[in-house]
This record gives sequence, C-alpha cells and structure tokens, in this order.
Amino acid sequence: MQVFFLILSNILVACSYLIYTYSIVKGTVRPHRTTRLVIFTIVLVAFFSLLAQKSTITIWLMGMSLLGCLIILLLSIKRGMGGWAKLDIVSLMIAGIGICLWQVTRNPILALYFSILADFSGSVPTLIKAYRYPQTESPIFFFISGLSSGSNLLAHDTWKFAEIVYPLYLVVMSISLLTIIHLGKKQVNNKNT
Repeated sequence: MQVFFLILSNILVACSYLIYTYSIVKGTVRPHRTTRLVIFTIVLVAFFSLLAQKSTITIWLMGMSLLGCLIILLLSIKRGMGGWAKLDIVSLMIAGIGICLWQVTRNPILALYFSILADFSGSVPTLIKAYRYPQTESPIFFFISGLSSGSNLLAHDTWKFAEIVYPLYLVVMSISLLTIIHLGKKQVNNKNT
C-alpha cells in the first residue's frame, strides 16, 4: 500500500503542476512572483535537506515539486503578478532569514522547520492575492496539490514527525488556499450585487 500512495502522490503532483502551467500559459492564472521565487528556493534547499536525511519517501514529492516550481517561477516572470510591494519585500526578507537560519543550523530537522517558516512567509503574498483577486488562482491546482501531499503522508510506514511535517504543512496550506479563494470569490460576488 505504501508504494501505491507514493506513486499516487507523484502522479498527482505532476498533474497539479501541469494544470497550473497550462492555466498560466492560457492566461487564467497569474502566480505571485515573490511567492514563486521563495517557494522554488525553499523546495530546492528542502530537496537537498531530505537527501541529506536519506529520506526515501518525501524526497520524491520534493523532486517533482522542484521541477514544477522551476517551470512556474520562469513563467511567473512574464505572466505573474506582484514582486516589489512592501509586503512582498518583507515576506522575501523573512523567507530569506528563514532560509539563512536553515543553512546555518546544519541540523536537517531544524532546517526543515525553518524551511516551513520561510515557505509560509513567502506564501503570504499569494494568500492575500488569492483573497483579493481569487480569479487569478486555480483552486484545482491547490486541491490536487493537497491530495498529493495527503497521499505522500499515507505512503509513510513510520510516522516520524521530521518526515511528515512538510507534507502535513503542504496539506494545511492547500486547504487554507482553497478556503481563501472561496472566501475571496464570495467577497467579490457580494461587491458585485
């Protein structure tokens, strides 16, 4: 069963990034540049952190995510939103501090916690954008991403906190973004009526 969930997780993450990439190219999604830069950097470092921990399960999710993040980052340069507002700069600085602390500690477990802090800080602009401009995000991307991370959690045979904390965080973040997009759409609809 573990192999099934691992394969399912990787298929779902690949599908989510394909859908998001297609939506960006089509023009229906406009990713936040700051968030995409921070997330790419974090996933890159997290990938190597998990590699150092000899992770055999989460490493596959991170590897697929790394490729997807790179593609979305490159597309966001021309087709994204934001990047240099005060909030973007503050989020980027907090994420940078988290990434630096992550590297300075040389402790893979602490590094993972700092990466989550950095990821969350870098995601704040997207959380706000998703509420203000819900039409610029793809709920299906976050739904499938959440399913992928949930499948990755189910692929673990031992529930070591250090191994499950990142996919658990990704599930919570996906649910949060889906909720914020929904609330943003309700808010937009209320303004229009």
